[in-house]
Amino acid sequence: MIFDGLSPDLFRPLASKNARLYYASLQALYRRLIDNQIAGDECTPKEAKQAIRLGIIADCDSQEWAEETDDEDAPEPDVANRIYRKLRETGWLLEIDDVGYRKITSFAYLPAQLLTVIAQISRSHELEIGSTCQGVYTNLFALLNQPRESGPVLSFSAKSSRHFYGEVATLSATTRELSHRMMNQQAGPELFRTFFREFVDQVISRDYKTLNSKDNPYQYRSKILSIVTELKTSPDRVQLISEGIKATQPNEDLETIIKRVHKELDEIFRIFDNVPRLMDSIERYRRSMTRRTSEAIRYAYTVTGDIGKKLDSVASKIAGTAVEDDLLYPVKTTEDTYLSKGRLYTPKTARAEAQSTRVQHQQPPLDKIALDRAVKAYHQRRSDNPKRLTQFLESQLGDKALITTDDITIEGLDDLLSYLDLRKLINDGASRGSAFSPLQQHYKVTVTEGAMTKNQYLTAPKLTIIRRSSKRNTEHAS
Repeated sequence: MIFDGLSPDLFRPLASKNARLYYASLQALYRRLIDNQIAGDECTPKEAKQAIRLGIIADCDSQEWAEETDDEDAPEPDVANRIYRKLRETGWLLEIDDVGYRKITSFAYLPAQLLTVIAQISRSHELEIGSTCQGVYTNLFALLNQPRESGPVLSFSAKSSRHFYGEVATLSATTRELSHRMMNQQAGPELFRTFFREFVDQVISRDYKTLNSKDNPYQYRSKILSIVTELKTSPDRVQLISEGIKATQPNEDLETIIKRVHKELDEIFRIFDNVPRLMDSIERYRRSMTRRTSEAIRYAYTVTGDIGKKLDSVASKIAGTAVEDDLLYPVKTTEDTYLSKGRLYTPKTARAEAQSTRVQHQQPPLDKIALDRAVKAYHQRRSDNPKRLTQFLESQLGDKALITTDDITIEGLDDLLSYLDLRKLINDGASRGSAFSPLQQHYKVTVTEGAMTKNQYLTAPKLTIIRRSSKRNTEHAS
């Protein structure tokens, strides 16, 4: 597990009295060591300490350093030196020897990954669901038409699908958390702040609108599922895709690549097949939050009786300011001094106790019961019955070792069903797991070429039945 490689000392700075100073320092070092590494420059310990100083001044200049228990061992006059030393001791930073006496400061692997994830979460960005789905569809379409040349793009499509599903699942979790919070909040400023500021501004205006625009996932979902199904059911295309991947990865076995291709296709199909479930959950939580806010607004009308006058006064002031500024603001101000019964908030009341009612016995559906019994009897009689076929063949063979279907007499429905089941023994055609498979050890059924059997029940090719074992062995097998 990844937690096996995490040292407990790694989180000591983040849980100390100076946690905010450490946060600001790590953020400044992340910008210096990771975000600004496009040009390939390196960072010395002196430059790292300077970045820490600038980060503290920018983010928490007013906070002072609180003495910690381990500061007495190696006190540092400068706060940046203290923070740098603590981050190096706890495993956040590494000092690598370079040419001569020069040293380079760098992040360790796991701390760098943690900071990258935190930075991605803190950045505000809109979801690119439509473009991601379109990219997956374009790659799969190219893979369908040119499987060998476009084989390596399958892994990229699977990775993009996982990224897309993670973004939608994150949006679903966000709406679920906001809905849970609003259901536990009282009607008031806090509830309205949660709905209008956090849900409307941060979710609807940025992420939720993407799901309901022309670039929503449903536009490409059916096409992607159709292409993936066609690729999965075409062994030739899977073989060509695997050969195209092997051309770029010659050291990997072809069978392993084929298994990975099937796994990635199954993963893409499963992801886009589950999209409606996530979309329905997001819509369900949105409706619950909208209903909760609507109830709170209606409740505010009853608590504040003169809310209509207040709204009219605000609108009048805005209209007067607009007229003075020569702006066109068409607004009609009417005082609402009466609230009708339909506009009042209706509080929730306890449900009345259930009253006992008279039990009305209905007549059973005799016709349906009779039909179900008849259908069940038909299925039982039509099911595979090797014992019935054995008795039929023994009654027809008698002491003979060979007969044809011209010698067979049909005296009832069971004989006709046995005659039809006889076709499953032609040329030992019964599979190993079939109920008629043991009968192939005692009977051999072949087709007589060019001959036909005609009777009052059917006209079919002529069959030859040969007994392979004695009657006693046949009865024992049945």
